[in-house]
Amino acid sequence: MIMQGIVTHRRTAAFTLIELLVVIAIIGILLALLVPSLSGMREKANRLKCMNNARQLVLASLHYAGDHDGVLPYPNWDNNKGKLPDCPPGWAFDAHKPLTGTNTDGALWAYLKDRSVYHCPNDRSATTPGVSLNLKLTSYVMNGAACGGSQISKLAPNYACRYTQFKPSDVLFWEGSVSAMGSSGDLSSGPKEGMTFRHTNRGAYACFDGHSDLISSEDFTAIGSSSTRNHFWCNPMQLDGHGY
Repeated sequence: MIMQGIVTHRRTAAFTLIELLVVIAIIGILLALLVPSLSGMREKANRLKCMNNARQLVLASLHYAGDHDGVLPYPNWDNNKGKLPDCPPGWAFDAHKPLTGTNTDGALWAYLKDRSVYHCPNDRSATTPGVSLNLKLTSYVMNGAACGGSQISKLAPNYACRYTQFKPSDVLFWEGSVSAMGSSGDLSSGPKEGMTFRHTNRGAYACFDGHSDLISSEDFTAIGSSSTRNHFWCNPMQLDGHGY
C-alpha cells in the first residue's frame, strides 16, 4: 500500500510593512541622538588640534631662536621689509622667493616638516588672503611684537626681537583675522587687527611658555582695545607694550 505524504505548509518569516516602518523610525531616532554627539566630538578634536598647532608653532620658533643667538624668526611683518637683502626668511615663507604654498621656504619648516600644523582643521578657505590668490599658507599669524612692529627696521639685520625680551605668558601666535591678512598681505598682526573665531565664538592662541588656549571674541576685543601692556600687547620695544 502506498502511503501518501503529508505536506506541511510553513509560514515564511518576514517583516510586515508596519514592522519595517517601526524599525526605520527607531533608526532615525538613534541617528538624531547620535549625530549631535559625533559633531560635538569632532569639534572638540578640531579645537584641540588647532590649539596644539599654535603651540607647535611657538615651540618651533623657540627652537629656531636657540639656533640663532636667541633671535626669533622674522614674523613676515611688512613684506616690503621681508624683501630687503639682509632680511632672513619669515616664519611662514620667504618673501625673497616666489610663494610655493608649501611653507618649505619658511624659517620654521625645518623644525615642523608638517603642513597640517600651519592650518586650523576648521579653516576651509583655499587661499591665504592678501598673501597669494592661489595658495594656502596658514591659518595663523605671529604677534607683531616679535619684530617690534613699526620698530622693525631698528632690528636689522635680524628683523626680530630675542625671545628673552618677552614674558612666558606673552602671546606669540593666534588664529589670524581674515580681513587683516587680506588688507596687509602679511602673516603677522597686532591685537587691533583681530582674530578669526572658528571654535564656537572662540579662537586659539599660544604663549612663549608653550601654553595654548582659547579666547572668546568679547575677551579678545577687550584686550585689543586696552591701552596698557597685556599678554597680547607685549611689544618689548615700547613701555606700554603697544607701538604697532
